[in-house]
Amino acid sequence: MKRNRFLVITILFAMLTLIVGIAPSMAQEESLLVWAPPENSAAVTELGALFEEEYGITIEVQEVPFDQIADDLVNFGPVGEGPDIIITENSRLGQLVANGALLPLDLSDISDLFNPSALNIFTYQGETWALPFAWENVALIRNTDLVPEAPATWQEVRAISEELQSSGTAQYGFVPLFGDPYHQFPIITAFGGYIFGVTEDGSYDVNDIGLGSEGGLAGAEFISGLYQDGLADPDMDNDVVLELFAQGELAMFITGPWFSQRVIDAGVPYSVDPIPGADGALENGRPFSGGFGFAISAFSDKALLAEIFIYDFLSTQEAQEVMITAEEGTVLTRFPAFNGVDISEDPNIQGFIDAGASAMPMPQIPEMGSVWAAWGNATRLIGQGEDPTESYSNAVVQIEQAITDAQAEDSE
Repeated sequence: MKRNRFLVITILFAMLTLIVGIAPSMAQEESLLVWAPPENSAAVTELGALFEEEYGITIEVQEVPFDQIADDLVNFGPVGEGPDIIITENSRLGQLVANGALLPLDLSDISDLFNPSALNIFTYQGETWALPFAWENVALIRNTDLVPEAPATWQEVRAISEELQSSGTAQYGFVPLFGDPYHQFPIITAFGGYIFGVTEDGSYDVNDIGLGSEGGLAGAEFISGLYQDGLADPDMDNDVVLELFAQGELAMFITGPWFSQRVIDAGVPYSVDPIPGADGALENGRPFSGGFGFAISAFSDKALLAEIFIYDFLSTQEAQEVMITAEEGTVLTRFPAFNGVDISEDPNIQGFIDAGASAMPMPQIPEMGSVWAAWGNATRLIGQGEDPTESYSNAVVQIEQAITDAQAEDSE
């Protein structure tokens, strides 16, 4: 398949050249503009050089911060000031699709080359919107000297925490990342909580906000209990957590592959485990899964050339390895979406992937943008001693209002 699309487009371009008498070389005139975040721009630039050498099409890379790409495409694309291709994350699909900013991709001929979970992350409203190169989810990191066996439930985690602290073996058994709903979500789901309910046709019901459900409140109560009983401390960011882990003063915490090297560098024996479940609820907590991929702007007038880059070039093992491989060493910071990328030398990635067996793609719907501020504020309040039921219930009210306001604004 690799060259079929390129050959077809080349033939069409040659026919057009004969008809209208335009310049004879597509290679001399054609280029594609890619918006890439700073962390990916070097890799895309490297691929651009290889692509130009093979196909004669120039790739221009423009750095745009990740959190600006979607908004800038929606704002500047319609007036012709946007890119042909963007790197996006799956959580922005709802916004981009709702604004008609992306072209759907037909990956049916190459889908077997990619991990199904990675493809599923970019499936929305029955269409695939990006070619993935990386995906991720969190897992439980455990000091195997302090906790030889992986706990099956969060009730066990609490019991271990109490024993380690009371015996003076370690200062903390487990600490939730303060004020961070993304990292606390798999605890909430273990107790049966969720973000949005799901209708019979599989779509999200934004009128059913699961943070206020019985399971959501039970998860919030559990987290609150860790703080209230001195088993966790709110004054802990990632650096403090990793330092305590390295000192043997923290037995377990939740993180993702982006800190894989720091876990190794801590120098303590460890394991990367699935998220514990909860008695009477789920067998395992469900973390969010997310991903990163290349998408074609619906505002581009070079969609056919962009398809060459995505379908024929980026779907190769060489290109995928360039995008996923860390700059130094063998430790990866995300899971490769492409099945052929070797992960055997990385000691952690398979553990993270296994922990993601129960993961759920972060909802791609636009309403998800109304969730984070209120939910994050609730997690901070719980860590500071406020009532968990009241904090989560207030968050639900705030989320409902934010969704209502956003829908009203969209309808104007």
